[in-house]
This record gives sequence, structure tokens and C-alpha cells, in this order.
Amino acid sequence: MRRRANDGLPKYCQRRSYGVIYTPYLGKGVKGKPINLGPADMTVVDVWQAYERETEQPKDTLNWLLSEYHQSARFKSRKPHTQKDYSEYRAKLTAFPMANGKPFGTARLDKIKRTAIQKYLDKHHAPILANRQIQYLRAVWNWSLNRYDGIPDNPCAGVELNQHSDRDRYVSQAEYQQFKAITKGYIPIFMELAYLLRARWSEIASLKVSCLTGEGVEWRRSKGSEGEITAYTPRLRSALDEAKAYNSTAPSPITGVYLIHDKRGQPIKQNTFQSAWGRYMREWVASGGERFTFHDLKAAGYSDQEIQSAGHKSAKMHNAYNRKLRVVEPPA
Repeated sequence: MRRRANDGLPKYCQRRSYGVIYTPYLGKGVKGKPINLGPADMTVVDVWQAYERETEQPKDTLNWLLSEYHQSARFKSRKPHTQKDYSEYRAKLTAFPMANGKPFGTARLDKIKRTAIQKYLDKHHAPILANRQIQYLRAVWNWSLNRYDGIPDNPCAGVELNQHSDRDRYVSQAEYQQFKAITKGYIPIFMELAYLLRARWSEIASLKVSCLTGEGVEWRRSKGSEGEITAYTPRLRSALDEAKAYNSTAPSPITGVYLIHDKRGQPIKQNTFQSAWGRYMREWVASGGERFTFHDLKAAGYSDQEIQSAGHKSAKMHNAYNRKLRVVEPPA
């Protein structure tokens, strides 16, 4: 009986303490020389990719297609955060179990139908994340159609993405201050900068001291938004002073000092932040407060701004972040 650790692995592959071992079967009860495909903690996706390389499987699987893209100049030209997102989408898609128990990455391209993609979208536990994964797959597939012969039509074309409505949660200054009062450490610093700079979490985490210029906070936004210089105000200066004072004795990285960093001078990790944020949010909700996301703070800052600016290039994004209703005069 195969051990649970071997679930999802190719036939004749087993995890050992010293690696993942593939033992070819030569027929008539004869086995070939064992081949070490890699370390024992390899993911199922990596095992299949190593197995396909070793057995010279036909280059017509989803694993092969995505591997080609991730080694391409197109992928390497993407911004670091986009590469990270794409790598996560790839891992989730290729590891997804099919009806036959094998990872989706092992599926032959000509066997991937539009109906299968639609079922993936319909049944995924996180509808918006599923949208992003399939949009990624559609883009990679289109990229391959222009570069390789024999690639079948894109199965992602024409599928119906999951519907979602824009968030309209507005965090008032009263509840913002009440929630911030129960937080400690770097959480209230992140909150102030997200609100004052109208910024995403990742943009705050990556801010460096070198961004503080004589005119204000100079920085480049992510997600294709326009960069800007946010002028200093007493409240912003106070928040920046708190950020610089947090773990002020930490060593300085060669790449530059992060505005908010841990005791080693490294940026705060997202999972560490999310864990702490989640604890405070549960406490807030238990006390009768209404739940909100950290990203809602960017929208609150944008909504409260007299002349609204957060690097958005379209009216659609303006509408998504402006959470306040307009005050209008009735007809005479």
C-alpha cells in the first residue's frame, strides 16, 4: 500500500528520507537503477516535472507549457510582485487534483477543455482568486500560441469569470481610531501610513528611508498605478517618526533601510502581519465593531482626501476607492 506521503506521485516514485526516488520498471518483473529526482520535501508538482524530464515525456502537458513561460524573457520582464503572483498561481493550478487523482499539471494540453476550466471557476472556494488564476492561464496560453506549433485552442477563451461587486466599506475616523487604540507594535504604524499615503500593504512594507525627501514621501506604487510625492503634514511626520523609531537599533541591510523593519532590519513578513491583524480584528468584532480589511484603509484615506489622488489612471478605480457619498443640493 502506498504511503500518504506518496499520494499524487507518478507510478514507481516514492519518498525516502534522502530524496524522491524513481525506480523504472523494465518489464517482466525487472526494475532499473533507482534515480533520485530531488530532495525528500519536493512538492508534488516539482516531482512530476522532474519525472517528466527524466522519462522524456512528450512536451504537451500543462506543466511543460507553464515551465516554458516561466523560463521566458516575457516572464522575467515582469515586475517582482507580478512574478511572485504568477508563481503562486502556477503552483495552485498545477497541483489541483483532477478526477483521476493526478495533478492538473500533468494533463495533456489537447485534453484540457473549456468545460473543465469553467468547472474550476464555478467550484473554487475563493471565486476572485480563481478568476486571477484563470486569467493568468489564459495569458500564458495565448503567449504559447504565438511561439509553438501544435498548441490547441485556448480553453480559457469564452469562460465566464466569477462575478464580484466593488467593496463599499467606509472606515470612519472614529472607528479607525478606536480600532487602532487596541493594536500594538508595527500594526498602528502600518495603519497610519496606509491611510495617509492611500497605500496598499505591500507598498508600505517595501518603503525605504531613502523615499523620504525634502518635498515629501517619494515612491512608486504597484499594480500599474502612478507614483507620487506625498507632501509632509504634522500627522504624516509623526507617523514617519514612529516608523523610524521602531526597532531603531536593528542592523541596516545592504539594499537600504526599510522604513518599518523587524529586529534583523528585514521588512515585515506578510503572513506575520496578517496573523497579528487577524487577532486584533477578531477582538474588534467580538467587542461589537464592524469588520474591515487593511486595504479598506487606503480607500478611507482616498475618500477623506480633499483633492483625491492615489495613483489611479481610470475613473473605474476612482469609483472603487471613493467610499463616501456625495452631498448634493435638492432642486429649488
